[in-house]
Order: sequence, then C-alpha cells, then structure tokens
Amino acid sequence: MLWRLSAIGSLNSQGVFMIKALLSLFEYLRDAWMLVDVDIGTIFTILIAVLPIVSWLVVKFYTHRKQRKLLKDLHPFYTFQEIQRATQYYVETKCQNVATSKHEEPGRGYAFATREKTIPFFLKKAFTPTEDECQFYMVLADSGMGKTTLLINLYLRYIGQFWGMTYQIKLFPLGFPDIDQKIAQIPEHERNTTILLLDAFDEDIKALDNYRPRLTELIKNTLDFREVVITCRTHFFPSEEEEPKETGVMRFGGEGGERVFYKLYLSPFDDKDIRTYLRKRFGWFRIWKKRKAHQIVKQSPNLMVRPMLLSYIDDLLQSDHQYTAPYLVYTELIARWIQREAHKIPSERRQRYEKELLTFSREIARDIYEHREERQGMLRIPGEAIHLFAEKHGIKLSEMEMKTRSLLNRDARGNYKFSHKSVLEYFLAEEAFFNADFRKELDFEGMDVAERFLEDMVLDRLTIPFFTEHEVSGEYRLHHGKLKLLTRLTPDLLANITFLKLDEWHATEDLLLFKGLKSLAHLQIGCLSSEHEQELRRMLPQCTVRVAGSLPLRRDPLNVSVKEAQEVFGLDDNWRPLQYIQNQYERQGDVVVDHATGLMWQQAGSDELGYKEVEQYVEALNRKQFAGYSDWRLPTIPELMSLLEPEKKHGDLYIDPVFDKKQAWCWSADRRTKGERSSESAWLVHFYRGLVYWSSLYRYTYVR
Repeated sequence: MLWRLSAIGSLNSQGVFMIKALLSLFEYLRDAWMLVDVDIGTIFTILIAVLPIVSWLVVKFYTHRKQRKLLKDLHPFYTFQEIQRATQYYVETKCQNVATSKHEEPGRGYAFATREKTIPFFLKKAFTPTEDECQFYMVLADSGMGKTTLLINLYLRYIGQFWGMTYQIKLFPLGFPDIDQKIAQIPEHERNTTILLLDAFDEDIKALDNYRPRLTELIKNTLDFREVVITCRTHFFPSEEEEPKETGVMRFGGEGGERVFYKLYLSPFDDKDIRTYLRKRFGWFRIWKKRKAHQIVKQSPNLMVRPMLLSYIDDLLQSDHQYTAPYLVYTELIARWIQREAHKIPSERRQRYEKELLTFSREIARDIYEHREERQGMLRIPGEAIHLFAEKHGIKLSEMEMKTRSLLNRDARGNYKFSHKSVLEYFLAEEAFFNADFRKELDFEGMDVAERFLEDMVLDRLTIPFFTEHEVSGEYRLHHGKLKLLTRLTPDLLANITFLKLDEWHATEDLLLFKGLKSLAHLQIGCLSSEHEQELRRMLPQCTVRVAGSLPLRRDPLNVSVKEAQEVFGLDDNWRPLQYIQNQYERQGDVVVDHATGLMWQQAGSDELGYKEVEQYVEALNRKQFAGYSDWRLPTIPELMSLLEPEKKHGDLYIDPVFDKKQAWCWSADRRTKGERSSESAWLVHFYRGLVYWSSLYRYTYVR
C-alpha cells in the first residue's frame, strides 16, 4: 500500500478522488463476485468496459462537488457562474518575473525560471512552512489574462491537497464594499496561520483615488497574516515603482518601513496552452470545431493568448471575421450574445429588442461608472435601481429582461455587474466614441483597457478612412524621417507618424480621428475655432498642437516685385514679419528639426556663394546624402522667415542659438521681379538686421 500512497501524493486532488473511487469500486465488485462463480478475467473485462463511463461520472461528480464547495466558501463574493467559468476548462497558468514584452532579455539571473507554473510555485514554495523570506506577492497581468481565475483555482487546489492544509486560506475581492471589515473579522490568533488572497487591487475604489495611501493601509491591515497575494493590472502602477526590475521585486516604502513585494507576471498562453484549452473545450470528437478554432487563433495570435477571450471561442466560431484588435472580438461576442437573447422572444419584437438591449448595456455601463464612488467603489448597480434607471432613460425592457437577458450577472447580494470588467470598459469606450460630452468627463485612471479600446475604435472607424479614402493636402514625417507630402497613406504608416501638417481642415470632420495616430508628437493644422482648438489640446495632451494662421508656409518659389513683397510675404513697414512662429527646435547632429513647422534645416550651412553657385551646392548635398537625405532644396522666404526671432538671441543675430551664427544672411528660392533697369536679383533673409531684403544674384551670401 505504500507505493499507492506515494503515487497518490504526487497527483492533483481530482486524480486522487478518481483513484479512490475506482479502488472502492474494485473492492466492492471483488467482494460481491466472490459469492458467484466468476473468474478474474471476466471481472477485468467488465471493469475495462465500464471504466470510461465510470471515469466520466467521477469527473462530473468531482467537478460538481468542488464547484459547490467553492460556492459555499466564497459566498457572497463570487457567483456559481463565475466559479464554473473559472474551473471548468482551466489550463495551468504560468508566470514569469519580468513583464511580458517584445524585448525580454534572456539569460539574466531572475528570481524564477523564464516561465513557471504559478499554482505549484505557491503550493510547493511560497506557502510552505520553510518559506519565510517573503510575505507579500504581487501578481500582475493585463486584462483578460486570468488573475481572478488563478486565485479561484489556487484556493481550490490548496484546500483540496491530499495531505490537508498546513494553513487556513481566504479569498477576498478588493472591489467588494466593506472588504476591510471582512478581513478584520478574522480572529487575531488565526492570522499568523492564514493565507490571504486579495483579488483586483486595480478595482479597489480607494486605490483608484490614490493607490499609495491605500497600499499603505492594506499592508498595515494584513501584516499579521502568513502570506498575502494581491493581483492587479500591470499598468496600474507607475513604472518607477517596479524597480529594480532585475531582482523581480517591487519595493514600496510606507508606514512601518519598506515592504518587499515579490512580483509575478502572468504569462500569455503559448501554443501548447492553447492546444490544451481547445482539447478540453471540444474533446476528441468535435474535430471540425477544434480545427476552425485553431484557424481563428492563427488569424489573431496576439489576441487569443488571453485566456478570457479564448474562453469565448464558441461564439467566434460562428463568424468569418478577422480580428485585428481586441475591441473587434468584444463587438462580435456582444452581438452574438444579443442575437441569442433576441431569439427567445417573438419575432416581431426582435429588431427593436436588440437595439434596446444594446442601448441598455451602454447606458448601464455609464451609470455604473458615474456612481461608483457613492456605491462604495462597486462597479455594480443595485437590483432595485435597475427599474428606475430604465424609466429615466426611456428603455422599454421589462425588469425580467433587464435582469436575466442582459449582459449583467447578479451577485449574492442582489447587485448586478458585467461578467468581466473589460466588458464594462468596452461599453464605456463605445459611449465615449459616440458621445463627446461623456468623452470629456471619462477619466481613464484605472480604465486602461477602455482607453486602448477607444484608440483602436478611432483608428479603424475614423483615422484610417480619413487618410486612405480622401485626398488630403499637407505634409508628414515618420520618426527621424524626412518631411514628405501627404498622399493616401497605409495603416502601417499612420501608426508611425510623429509630425503632421494639414493645410486645410473642414469643420465637418471629427477631431477625434487624430487620437488614432498613436505616435503623433507634433500637429500643425489649418484654422480652427478656439473651442475646437481647446478640445484638440485636451484630447492630445502628449502632442504639441499648433494652429496655423492665414499664411501657411509656401514651399514653391515665386517671382515677387518690391511693390507686392510686403503683402505677399506678410511684412510690416520695416520689412519684418507681421507674426512670428513659436519654434520647437530639436538638434539632431548636423541638422535641426523645427517641430512647429515640420521643416528640417542644416545646423550650419554654406560658405559665401553667388546665386548661380547655389544650385551646385544643393546638388552636392543631395549627391552626398547630407545627414542621410537626398531631397534638400533652397527654402522660400516664408520658410526662411520662420527662423527669425523678434529679438536678438544669438550674439547680434535674430535667430536661435541652436544654429551656427556664421550664416548671417541667407538666399531664398524666391526671385525678385526684374525691373527695366535692374539686374537679376533674389530675395533673402537678413538675420543680422532681422528682416527680409533682396540682393543681386552676383552678390555673395550664404545658404541654409
């Protein structure tokens, strides 16, 4: 019997239960059949025949029993549906001690191996009596990566260990009201033998307001417990709090000294994990479904590594769409859900019902968001408030339809919430896309998924159509690239534009489209109303916005007479600019980029040249690919004037010190219209005097 026990000890609780059941069955049959004349071969033949059925029944019974056990233990925090989803097709979650990114550097001495199974790490290392090095663990992962699922299954595995529990274990969601009181109710003499699992720090209303004092308070309230495991979204903490990254720890200084959190990042599913999940989900016989599921995964590999999205693969199997962004998956899932619910009512009401149900979902998401503080931080709505809410918004659904056929789930206290926070954030992003007033009040703090959804919606629905389907006049630059004329751009280029200049802007276009340009750092746009200018600056806080005046910088050379020069160039009576540009210079080696105008200049320039030598000088720059570019040209007067300063800045010159001061006056590409008795001449900018003038082509001056 010793060999049996040692073998059983290495199995999980489900395997132990099955083996015990089969051993009991065998002993029962042996005792029963001893009374009749049946040989041992017949017994084994019968056992082999019924084994698959018995195994299936045992698994079903065990699954049902563990779900009921969890429901009892985790009441009122988690519903039966939530527990069932978390445990039914669970695939072992893996973790790593560095953030999941494209640029992980292998070979460093991390605290863990590159990837390690998370639950065994806690059961065999962190929660053992010999582990006293660390008390606090922070499990970080993005939305939909299975943080709650991990804690539910960790709780189940710990209480189901064959040899019993060394310590007590408790699981609490931090987004639940009065959760501090629940923790405080645990007797003090039990705390040093109790493990705390605290889910979703990013949903804690106090943490959303200010995470520092809340984390300090949480540490103080849990110091007496054996171990404390906290889950949180990866991007909830500022990056500087995560250092030193090499050690796999996060240090947080608070009351009572510095506390060390061992950080674990949940790993995305790899190919093996996905195959395991699909095998559990579809079994061995639904081959065509499993094959199509693999095709969907292949189309959207970056999305299907998220366990939550993968769990809805059944709905995605009914569509032939390709999913290039996460919000598209949610759009499809929600559409399928609503269609499914609509088929439960008479056909004459279905179309209106679908519209009402979608409107209800979006409006209820907004209500949950706007009233979260007065509801003690709950991202939920009380059941009794739903009917009043529907009346206020003119939603003609019955209370039964709103409570049982919507996307809401009821918790044990009668409150209603979306099945996952990311579903709530999807509807908030949808509302923000269509409702400019709500967009202004939406605070993305703690709602990073909603912000990403909105950016992707804008890109697909506004930005890409605007730049790929219309003729747009202006210029653009990619990162450290040369200024180029706008054409119909590809989506790949749109993602990398850092500078954009639009010559014209029509009030009928939606300013929101600029939010889809994720790399945009400098925007120069045609005339806007002051209201639209303020909206644009608020919408793009990381972008420098310049609203162009009535005189855009002309790039094509002209012949201009002295008589018309002041009007054409925009000069006052002293031949100085009527308006100056607020330049935004960036030195890049031998060149200077002005992000206010989008122009790239030589930091220095030529020696003195006659005008006829200028063309040869420019050709030489392009032939040699000066600074890596081969499209240098002589600037026009408006472009050259953009360098003028209203006051002297550089010794005796009206130009910024970022430029070499040798080039005190510079040729332009604009020619002066020749009079009857005058020589050939061209216009220039005089940086020594801060004005525009003209000179004979035979005079020697500089080029920049």
